Amino acid sequence: MMRRIVTIAVAILISLSVRAQERLIEGIVVDKQDGSPIIGVNVLIKGTHQGTITDINGRFQINAAEDALIQVSFIGYQTQELKASTIMSDNKIYLQASVHNLDDVVVVAYGTQKKSDLTGAVANIKSADIAKIQSSRAENALEGKISGVIVTPSGQPGAAPAVFIRGFGSVNENSPIYVVDGMILYGIDHLNPSDIESISVLKDASAAALYGARGGNGVIMVTTKRGRSEDGNISINYNRGVQKVTHYPEMVSPAQYAQLMNELNGSVQYPNPQSLTGTNWFDEIFQAAPVQSLNVALSGGNDTRNYNLSVTGFEQEGVVKGDEYQRLTVLLNNNYKVKSWLNVGSNLQFAYFNTQGAPGGLIEAAYTTDPLMPVYNEDGTYGQSDNGNFANIAAKYEYEGQGKNQTYKTIGNAFAEVKLPFNLKFKSSFGIELSHIYGKSFTPEYFVSAWQKSDKSSVSVSNSRYINYSFENLLFYNKEIDKHKLDAMAGMSSYIGTGEWLSGGRRNLKGESEDFWYLDAGVVNELTDIWNGNSGNENRMLSYLFRFNYSFDSKYYLTATLRRDGSSRFGTNNKFGNFPSMAVGYRISDENFFEPLKPWVPYLKFRASWGVTGNDRIGDYAAYPGVNTGLDVVFGTGQQKQEGGTVTELTNTALRWEKHKQINFGYEAGFANNRLMMEVDYFKRTTEDMLLAGSILSHTGYTGVGMVNVGSVENSGYDLSISYRDKVGDFNYNWSVVSSVVDNKVIRLSNDDDVLWKGDLGNGRMATRTIVGESVGHFYGYVVDGIYQNEQEVADGPVLNGNSQPGDIRYKDFNNDGVINDEDKRIIGSPHPDFILGINLAASYKGFDFSASLSGQFGREIYNRKKAVRFANNNFESSYWNRWYGEGTSNSEPRVTNSGENYEVSDRFVEDGSYMRISDVSLGYTLPKHLTQKVHLNKVRVYATGSNLYTFTKYSGFDPIIGGHPTEAGIDRGAYPVPAIYSLGINLEF
Repeated sequence: MMRRIVTIAVAILISLSVRAQERLIEGIVVDKQDGSPIIGVNVLIKGTHQGTITDINGRFQINAAEDALIQVSFIGYQTQELKASTIMSDNKIYLQASVHNLDDVVVVAYGTQKKSDLTGAVANIKSADIAKIQSSRAENALEGKISGVIVTPSGQPGAAPAVFIRGFGSVNENSPIYVVDGMILYGIDHLNPSDIESISVLKDASAAALYGARGGNGVIMVTTKRGRSEDGNISINYNRGVQKVTHYPEMVSPAQYAQLMNELNGSVQYPNPQSLTGTNWFDEIFQAAPVQSLNVALSGGNDTRNYNLSVTGFEQEGVVKGDEYQRLTVLLNNNYKVKSWLNVGSNLQFAYFNTQGAPGGLIEAAYTTDPLMPVYNEDGTYGQSDNGNFANIAAKYEYEGQGKNQTYKTIGNAFAEVKLPFNLKFKSSFGIELSHIYGKSFTPEYFVSAWQKSDKSSVSVSNSRYINYSFENLLFYNKEIDKHKLDAMAGMSSYIGTGEWLSGGRRNLKGESEDFWYLDAGVVNELTDIWNGNSGNENRMLSYLFRFNYSFDSKYYLTATLRRDGSSRFGTNNKFGNFPSMAVGYRISDENFFEPLKPWVPYLKFRASWGVTGNDRIGDYAAYPGVNTGLDVVFGTGQQKQEGGTVTELTNTALRWEKHKQINFGYEAGFANNRLMMEVDYFKRTTEDMLLAGSILSHTGYTGVGMVNVGSVENSGYDLSISYRDKVGDFNYNWSVVSSVVDNKVIRLSNDDDVLWKGDLGNGRMATRTIVGESVGHFYGYVVDGIYQNEQEVADGPVLNGNSQPGDIRYKDFNNDGVINDEDKRIIGSPHPDFILGINLAASYKGFDFSASLSGQFGREIYNRKKAVRFANNNFESSYWNRWYGEGTSNSEPRVTNSGENYEVSDRFVEDGSYMRISDVSLGYTLPKHLTQKVHLNKVRVYATGSNLYTFTKYSGFDPIIGGHPTEAGIDRGAYPVPAIYSLGINLEF
């Protein structure tokens, strides 16, 4: 017994002696190339299972003996081994990038993970890729870079691009949410692209389920730049460019227009058309427009604090004259290590926007206006048309569109992170989003013609304010035991969103200078000279969230999450919803039996996931009865008219969450020593209980029933990503290809016979249909079967309205009953692409760097509404010149008309919308350091970039990139063209 006691005592003493020799080792891991901190680096005491990973600032802590060997490794970098004593004397560890880029650490929901440890479908891009785009909008950097993501940019200055992840999942709102430094937002117009460190896209339900009711359309995680733990760094980046429209619709010449007008009117209005000249109205509205950006950033820090301050000014004129956009953004991120157990920090973004828009409808006006109409008459007055009531575009510029819109945004959060005993960590954060929008527009009293005038001057003013608060408290647990790794998270989140807007207008202003653009300057002579409006909204959300991650031997992975959301937007019977997910992963390449295959396939991992997310994009009061206050009634002893109101829209207490159920199967593989990487995913997302505005029979006296749950939509398909990276001496190069195939299908509507007709063309016709068994918002109409060449063909052909003449379109009679009616309509196209493709190239040699990106969509159609709708003697596209004007002259274009059965919804107006675009090209040169250091500069880089340089397409319009609501996408109503941008820039670092 005594011997055992002595033995135990000696063992304890030895253990205490060894423990006494251990020290707390603290360090920071940075990129050797640019000094930026690296997130998620593995720091391991060699020969043991004791280790940790670096945090978001690249820092780590580990208990180790001074003579212990510390192994520092990270995918994409060369592994280093250092003695603990070395780290103690100089706590900064530099990692050299390796060409064997297996994967990165990515920001995921409420944390970070190595991509090789992920079980969900997550993709990301880094700051270097984001900086290559010449755009005010960071979302455009995703185009062609990440499989499964469709970006539809807008050429209008400051306008938000439409972003869709894995197709249209709903007939309602389909935009993803953005999580910026932990804050959930619905847009990132306040962010300068150069301030972003990385963007991660959470594509499947397993990755996005922790965002519950708001994650159904996917989640885009944005991490802004932090300070580096080094001496202060100053960066200045300036670029200036010019924007141009690269493609115009081909219109007939003035002489051809005159000839067509003669045929249309059946008379010789223009005896000598070839002698006529006219106006190219596109030249009157489009311009070569300047764009410029200046960014100044200061960053730095040490072991206990870091900071990053960035200020950016951006100015852009639109390619449509009169459009102007200015933006000033300020970003300030701070992190402080107050104690070894306490970190605090803040992320703050401020933005100011000043927008001035051109008069409305200019693009359509330039397309339709009579080309024979002069801009000015010889006496200097505005020209008029002999062929209809066309507004003079030059007069629109003088009298319309006078006004401005100013927006102030402040978005930020503050957090505290406390390390607790038992491997626990607690994080609390408070965020606020404040927006103030001020608008003013003025129209003077003027007269150009009977159809282009304003009898009274007027001013409209609007003032809106939105304040959103969020408060989150999270508890993390992390534990490693031998080959077992466990981390868990539990927390609560609350959100309050409020808004109020006030608007008013007056006519008969006392003066027309800007000094009189105020409501009090109006003179009210009648009720129509005054209008006012004031309203507000509020919505609240309370959430509980849980996550559990487990891995064994870095080969077997399990992830489970649950979020429970409660929202004030939904009915009293369904205010709470549960959003669970589960995923597994298997890194088979680490198995012993796989060793013989490793020379060919050094890395192979399989993933599978299932989860449920939601969509709460409805009005704040969609589940409540609607009251119309604009109703007057006569009653009382004096029988006077009294203002009143009543319930006109029924409540829907059974309104439920829109739920997106998704499964995902994928694998990741590496070849050629992991220089070649491939990732493939199959997904199937089924949206249930879709939210859409309901309808009710009018004889009930009600106008609607608010939002209702109407059915189900399914999206299934494949995502593919292939990349290759290598290095030959000083020459580095890489390329990547991303592609996606998505099949969209409606599974159920409120009943199987329901049809959603959308795509109102403005002429009483609808161009799109949504029905069970087909895609959302497909084009639906007649199929052209040639042109009637003579009276006999008209007599023998099927009848549409009984008014057909030689030269009119003959539509296909599918049921051969001799009558053209709804039974002969067919699906004539779809705005959904069959195939999405992105190609990215990059290379560098010594100081030179080059990159290029291409993006495309194939197998999609566009409905050319510009051509399909004519209200007057509009200008003609050049295709009209191939019209029928006698037997045998044409079997594709009908005779010249402005209305009638030739303008039924048909495949005549459906065009191939496939395209391949050279999205971005960049060429830069970085001066050698031995030269720049002589003038106290760390870096000098000059560069030239081009964006949207050329589009390969058969579409006849300005641009084949046409967006729109899911139920009526792909209809070209005169969309703002995306211009090519050519720019030069310089980047300086001190």
